Amino acid sequence: MAASSVTAEAAVRLAKTDIWVLDVEAFGRYSYQNNVPFLARNFGTFGIHLGYDLFDGGLKRAVKGEREAQLAQAKENPARLRDEVELAVHTGYNKLERTQEMLKVSEEVVALRSESNRVLQQELLQGAALKSQAAMATAQEYDAKGSSSHSWTIRRRTTSSFMRWASRPNDAFASIAVPDL
Repeated sequence: MAASSVTAEAAVRLAKTDIWVLDVEAFGRYSYQNNVPFLARNFGTFGIHLGYDLFDGGLKRAVKGEREAQLAQAKENPARLRDEVELAVHTGYNKLERTQEMLKVSEEVVALRSESNRVLQQELLQGAALKSQAAMATAQEYDAKGSSSHSWTIRRRTTSSFMRWASRPNDAFASIAVPDL
């Protein structure tokens, strides 16, 4: 159980007890006088004063309700935090899967553009294609390779972000299922 939850439970117990407990005061006093002839020169008083508020305007019950609300919030916080972390891990995993799919598509586009460039270079040598078509095919191949490089960069960044969330060494989040990469 979290420390904040234990503290909140103690505060609720104290607020419940405070409703019925009397206000107790102990006092003591010593006096010395020399000028009044009918009183003793040295005397002391001591005692206990018990008090109870019959009507406090609901203050103690309001404090009890506030403490119970704080206890409910302290018990809810770990569950909310766990849900947030679990959502972040699953979002990161989904993003990682999406970038891996994007990387596969990018590699297929590079293979397609390379083959298209090779075919157009062959046709250019045979005179069946124009130089502008061959140059366009070469440019498209380089563009596809650049996109593939960009996809690899995004995948690396996404993987490191996912691993940062998935490898947190906290026992409270050990039950979150982290998929294998």
